[in-house]
Amino acid sequence: FSCYASGQMDVYLYKAGDIPTPPTPTEYVATPTFAPAAGSYTSAQTVSIACTTEGATIYYTLDGTTPTTESTVYAEAFTVSETTTVKAFAVKEGMLDSEVATATYTIIEPMTIAAARALAINEYALVQGVVTFLEGRNVFIQDNTAGIDLYLNSNTVPSGLALGDMVKAYGKLANYGGLLELTGINGNNENQFIILSTGNTLPVAVKTIAEIVEDFNGSNALQATRVQIENATIGSINTGGNTTITQGDNSIIIYKIPAVEGLMEGDIVTITGVIGAFSNV
Repeated sequence: FSCYASGQMDVYLYKAGDIPTPPTPTEYVATPTFAPAAGSYTSAQTVSIACTTEGATIYYTLDGTTPTTESTVYAEAFTVSETTTVKAFAVKEGMLDSEVATATYTIIEPMTIAAARALAINEYALVQGVVTFLEGRNVFIQDNTAGIDLYLNSNTVPSGLALGDMVKAYGKLANYGGLLELTGINGNNENQFIILSTGNTLPVAVKTIAEIVEDFNGSNALQATRVQIENATIGSINTGGNTTITQGDNSIIIYKIPAVEGLMEGDIVTITGVIGAFSNV
């Protein structure tokens, strides 16, 4: 063996078979993390993946399969608009590959209000509709199939919420004195309540008192919908409580009728309001 070189250098001679092998890596690349966290969401989510090991390359899949170095290299955040299972791992030369991280994003699909009303009590539903009535924490909404009351958590009703707003809400079905409600809704959490648009036309259907009473004793499909009653006779007026109006042999209670100058018992009136229920009456 001979070697010619200028300057100083170190030369090592090994016998055949004595060449040392590189040291085996013992440190693992950090397991990737996801943002937002896995969970159930009511709208599409923009997902980012991170790894705290500097210089690591992340590979990921969106079909639930285990990623390899042949999978997609993570370069930027992506959007999931339907239920998706994301898996990712990270690699770096001289280190052991990370563990595979998994996150499932369940994107909840909205249903019609009629379908939500047909659920079993304590089941959850995502609905959207136009706001037709507001009273405290009660937000009545209606779509083209039915209406329902949204009972928002205390101190979470958005200050700018108004009649005609189109909203989307996610809550648990409950029955309060015969009134079906979606409850447990945080009005400050966009995953549970969000205003989609404003200034929408308020729905209204002309109904007789007889039709409303028949529906109440049957399918109850008109509950929480906005109706107009024409040519009814008003009884003793109580702006702070119950006022009865009649058509022929049928009557219905108007709760907290607004004060109208000159309105007197016995007047023939047209009234527009939302059908509610309390203690099953």
